[in-house]
Amino acid sequence: MHNSKTLVWDRDAIFDLLDNNDKAVARAILALYKRQTAAEQSVGNTQEHNSVGFTAFDAPFLSSLAESLPRYNNKLTIRQLAKARPMMKKYWKQLLDIAEENGATVKKAAVKVKTKKMVAMVDDNDVVDIVPVVEPEIVAEKTAEYEWGSF
Repeated sequence: MHNSKTLVWDRDAIFDLLDNNDKAVARAILALYKRQTAAEQSVGNTQEHNSVGFTAFDAPFLSSLAESLPRYNNKLTIRQLAKARPMMKKYWKQLLDIAEENGATVKKAAVKVKTKKMVAMVDDNDVVDIVPVVEPEIVAEKTAEYEWGSF
């Protein structure tokens, strides 16, 4: 009997995967490259500001890696990995979206509500009201387990 756990992906799991798995870095580059438009792929640069694919700064380098990966069995050199690995971390939200599109379980950042009280005074004859003010605070929960994902 095979016991499998459902893996839950979040920002920390993506970071951990990219830090420790060379193949994941290459697959992430290819997955993000596929999100570039055909026109962007043909020139190796970002032309549309659609928050999808590579940034304009990263596009020339990462596009060239994506185009060369199939010729080298989807493997990056040590120097390519050293440069690409930290670059890929800025794309963690897109990588979570891609993993979710491919059927992985993804944990989006939870919203924690923080309440503050504010005193509103109208004048000396009126009652002082204490009005609660709600400000959302984004809190990401870390998932301890992960394995090779689906991007």
